[in-house]
Amino acid sequence: IPKVIESHEKEKEKVAANKEIYTAIANGTWKKEDELRSLKGQSAELDRKIALTITDNKEDKEEERDISNNENSTTMKSSTTQTQEKEEDNHYQSIRPKWRL
Repeated sequence: IPKVIESHEKEKEKVAANKEIYTAIANGTWKKEDELRSLKGQSAELDRKIALTITDNKEDKEEERDISNNENSTTMKSSTTQTQEKEEDNHYQSIRPKWRL
């Protein structure tokens, strides 16, 4: 244990001798700080643009889907109506008495 204490004391002395240098480094302006701020701002702007593009694309696709669904349902309704009319005509023809043709 005395060896461990001795090694810690030596390290403490080295740190104490360089304390002013460490303080100056910590309090000083970092070289790349301004560039980092700029890059962070650009990154946030790109994120916003990407999010807006994604939501716009989703809305466009939903509108296209709604339009195609409406067209399909209209087409299906008209074909269903035609089929029903044919079935009704066939039904009425089978019910009519033959002497009334």
